[in-house]
Amino acid sequence: MNKGLARENDRQPAVARKLALNVFILLVSIYTLTSSGNSVDVTDDGMLRYAVTQSLIERGALDLPSDIGARWGIKGCDGHYYTKYGLGQSLLAIPFFLVGKWLGNPKFFVTLLGPLVASLVCLVLFFFCLRLGYSLKTALRLSLLAGLCTQIWPESKSPFDHSIETLFSLLSVYLVYRFVQDGRRRRLLLAGACLGFAVLTRVTSVFWLIPLSAFILLTRQGTEPPLSRVQSFLRSGAVFLAGLLPFLAFILWHNAFRFGSILETGYSFWARQKGIANIGNPLRVGLMGELISPGKGVLIYCPILFISVAGLKRFFLWRKEVAVVCFSTSIFYLIFFAKYSFWHGDIAWGPRLLTFLLPFWMLSLGVLLEEDCKRQNYISLLMKTLIAISFLIQLSAVMIDMNLHYSKLLERKVIHDVDTHAYPLTLYFDLRYSPLLDRVQEIGQALRLSEIQLLSKHHPAPEGTEATPGFDFWWSHNLSQGISPPVVLLLMSPFLGEILICSFGDRHITAAFVTVTALTAKGFCLDRVATQSGSLVEPEQMLSVNILMDR
Repeated sequence: MNKGLARENDRQPAVARKLALNVFILLVSIYTLTSSGNSVDVTDDGMLRYAVTQSLIERGALDLPSDIGARWGIKGCDGHYYTKYGLGQSLLAIPFFLVGKWLGNPKFFVTLLGPLVASLVCLVLFFFCLRLGYSLKTALRLSLLAGLCTQIWPESKSPFDHSIETLFSLLSVYLVYRFVQDGRRRRLLLAGACLGFAVLTRVTSVFWLIPLSAFILLTRQGTEPPLSRVQSFLRSGAVFLAGLLPFLAFILWHNAFRFGSILETGYSFWARQKGIANIGNPLRVGLMGELISPGKGVLIYCPILFISVAGLKRFFLWRKEVAVVCFSTSIFYLIFFAKYSFWHGDIAWGPRLLTFLLPFWMLSLGVLLEEDCKRQNYISLLMKTLIAISFLIQLSAVMIDMNLHYSKLLERKVIHDVDTHAYPLTLYFDLRYSPLLDRVQEIGQALRLSEIQLLSKHHPAPEGTEATPGFDFWWSHNLSQGISPPVVLLLMSPFLGEILICSFGDRHITAAFVTVTALTAKGFCLDRVATQSGSLVEPEQMLSVNILMDR
């Protein structure tokens, strides 16, 4: 590798754009096909964010409906109920909600926000790798590995907002790095706006200000006198803040509007209602839980990160400034979330709170990928083994609804009341309760259930079982009811078309596929006109395995 690779990549913009488009189409298709069809009703987080979207559109209000608010919301200073979560996901979901409402299934289309945003994360990572100087091949491999071998894939179908936080924080860092390269301050304005939306989504993103400020100060105009460097930094900081401050101002107003204080996000009120402390978890417990526990350890759920750790030293020597920013930020957030009482982020699959750090951790893996041809065979075999294991873990994560694991723990009295969020540590450090081991059994049960369904229309669950799992894909159950067949075909067509294009690379196949897709879209529009009278069927409001919401 050398610094000339970045310039070489600049001379191949057409190839880079084509590869980027293929990465995006492939990942958004995989994520869409493995989506549940309804991430809204999976947990109270999804219900609350969806309720805010619905309130904004139908009532022009920010408060929650009284039934949902009384159960999961926080009473504001005006007597109405509000959520403690940021508005980012609720705002981005508005166009999906409107399209879904027009088509008769808003929850289904709001669920598609996750696959789209997660795919954009990998797209930004692809371009970031090119700017760092990685080859096109390495950038392609890194973006696909991040998308299919890390927590990013499970988060594409989750009800949480970590994909959105990841996208906008990564985009902010990428734009700051572009500014450091070419000095165009408009990139700083956009970077500030991106970080602002990340903070609007999850308020903890505000801590990115510290490493980004240090990055700009230490890398810009290093040969100038200290005073000139400070002046340049202040000018650059002013541009960055110009993009960030409108979001911060809105957040502070939103806090005061809901809870009477510009600094009250709702988390403190919520903690007092529950009689718990937000910060106070033992540091050692949190760090071990985050990194190596069988219940939530990021190195266990994403073994590919072991390769990233192995490449960390080379990455420091190659791109020291970027490595320092990634490393220092990671240490800060690892400690911060380790002290957080809910470091585990339950009820959820894997280390979801650390999702936004994963693209940055993947960057050091690229150094080893660049040297792949020089590597000894046994090391290459080890890398491929870790990649394969990581892929299988993420695939298993999206196959079954995560609520099933926790509903069984409730029935076995391992946990007693999820509303208190007082989960025993054995849940995370005792291998017997690891979702990874339970998932192997669940997939086997789902395969047997699928076989029974193929043999008979009547397939009662065997007596004595706690809950019979099924595959959690929207096209495998009735959550797609109300969606006309042309729309289903449109949702699946990018994946099928990408396979054809990548496999054969024939322009005639591409043209034929585009024509068929266009005709399908036309048929859908005609079908929609014919069904304006209300013949579309509303989908089920709850997932069949969502026992937790009925507790």
